[in-house]
Order: sequence, then structure tokens, then C-alpha cells
Amino acid sequence: MYKRQGIIGENYGYISNIEVLETKVTGINRVASLVCNSDNAKGIENIIGEKITVTATGDYVGGIVAYVYNHLCYNIQIKDSTIEGNNNIGGVFGYAKGKSEEKNIQNISANNIKVTGNSNVGGITGQTRDYGMQFANIYNSEIYGTGENIGGAIGQKLDWSDVKSISVKECNIEGIGIDSRNVGGAIGNDESNQIANIYVCNTTIKSTGNDVGGLIGRKSYHSRVELSVGYNLSVSGSGDVGGLIGSGNAKIQKCYINANVKASINAAGGLIGNLTNIEMNDINNTSELNESYFVGKVIGEKNVGGQIGNIEEDIYIGKNNYYYYSNYVQADLICNDNATISLGIGLSLIHI
Repeated sequence: MYKRQGIIGENYGYISNIEVLETKVTGINRVASLVCNSDNAKGIENIIGEKITVTATGDYVGGIVAYVYNHLCYNIQIKDSTIEGNNNIGGVFGYAKGKSEEKNIQNISANNIKVTGNSNVGGITGQTRDYGMQFANIYNSEIYGTGENIGGAIGQKLDWSDVKSISVKECNIEGIGIDSRNVGGAIGNDESNQIANIYVCNTTIKSTGNDVGGLIGRKSYHSRVELSVGYNLSVSGSGDVGGLIGSGNAKIQKCYINANVKASINAAGGLIGNLTNIEMNDINNTSELNESYFVGKVIGEKNVGGQIGNIEEDIYIGKNNYYYYSNYVQADLICNDNATISLGIGLSLIHI
């Protein structure tokens, strides 16, 4: 059952040049200040939202649009607003789904907002599927989730499309449940095709659970993460905590991280907390870590590494070490287990 609340319940056309100011909306599911459900529409663009309060007891809740399907969303701003719901909760969109790379989200800005939910909670969108995102910025904001998949920009990304040119600045992103996991400075849980040009700075990312990353909490598919930066970050969790990625597998190239990284129990890494590299070879589950740099501090009880905290199998390097090369670390490492601490990998037989 849907209890939709917003200025526009259903949109199948084109919406543009609208300001939503000092508005309060309450409801159950698919609740937003402007549009509840936008399905195969012509587009939504040039929208400003300010001093908005959206409160729902159910799912699919957004500051501007609750549920978007298969159309361009362009040039949308929100500031000084509060958004609260259960699952799929976002500062701008609750849930966004598309069909092609052209049907994407572009030029989105959020400033001084607070987003609170259970799972799939993001500063821009709670969850997105088959929908690219480019040129999105969130500043001076708070994102809280009691469940999993909590991100500064995107809670959960489920698809093949790309995420490029995202900035998260001066934000606080927290998993506040008993065992909240998949918490990231930009993306909580990512399964997308390519992540590039992500910038997260002056931001705190923390959780009571595992899989906490300065940029990505959990990387669930071994696609590319490149040309991205985390600066002056505080990243902490129970286990599998990384300055770049908390846990997962990816092809990482030319990334820079400056962070304090802390795991209260296990696996803290300057770049990756836990590398899920089981049965990796030249074809399957292939990870890479090349030309990347970590500067900062890494703290944990065990499995503390300047690059990687823990690996699930020893590193597969192939014939010419094509997968791991030219990485640099300048770090203070603190670990209670001297057998599992290294500037390379905390737990390993082969150090990189």
C-alpha cells in the first residue's frame, strides 16, 4: 500500500523551474516535497528546495522526489532541510532507476541537510539502479542509518552504470544501529561499473559494524575505482575499515587518501580494510592496486596494513606483478598483534 504525499503525486511529463520553500510533508511510502512518483517522464530539471521537512514512516522518501524511473534529472538543489524515513531515503531522491547511461542524474547539490533512515540511506539518493550519476555535490550535511548501505552521496548503487565527479565535503556519515555496515564517505555499497573523480574531504565516516570506507563502504563488484581522493578523513568501525574501501574487490588506480583509520576489532587498512580476493586469477575476481598513495594513521587490534588490512587469500600477482605496483605509504601504524602489522598488508605471506 502506498500513501503518497507531495505537491505532485504522479509525473509522466516535464517539470522545470520550480522552487519549493519552507514546506513540511508527512506520509508513509513514496513521500517527497515535490514529486512522489516520476515514471518514464520527460524530465525534471531546474528545481530549488529550501527549508524542507519530509517525514515518513515507510520507504522511498526523498527531499525533492521519492521515486524516479527512467528519465533525466538535472540541475536540482536542496539546502537547510531534513528528510526522514525507513528504507531508500535520500536527500534529493529516495530511489532512482533507469534504462540507459543517458537517463541519469546530473548537476545535483545538497547543502546543510540531515538525512535519517534505516537501510539504503544517502545524501543525494538512497538507492540507484541502472542510473548513472555525474556532477553531484553535498556539503555540511549529516547522514545517519540504523541498518546497512549508508553513504554520503549514495546509499546503495546496484547496476552497470558509472558514478563520476562526486564531491562530499564537511559531512558526518554514521551507521548508528547495533551492527550497521556498508558505510562510505561517498557510497555505502557499490556494484557499479566505474567510480571516478570522487572527492571526499573534511568528513567523518563511522559505524558500529563492519565494512566502513573513506569513499566506499563495500565494493561488491571488481570494477574500476580511479582518480579519486579522500582528504582529512576520520574513518572508524568495528572491522574491515579502509581509508578508500572498507571491504571488497576492485581495480584501483591513481587514488590518494589522507585519513585516520581505526578498526576496534579487526582489519584496518590505509586503502582497503579487507580484500575479498578468493579464487582470484587473470579472469575471475581480479583486483588491482596501482599508483595509489596513503598518508595518515591506521589503528587496529590485529591485521593492520598501510595498504591493506586483511586478505582472504594470499595475493595473486601473475607472471609480472601486473596487478599490484607503484603504491606508496606514509603512515603511523598501531596494532596489538605484532605478527599482523605491515606497511603493505597486515595479514599476508607476500607483501606488496
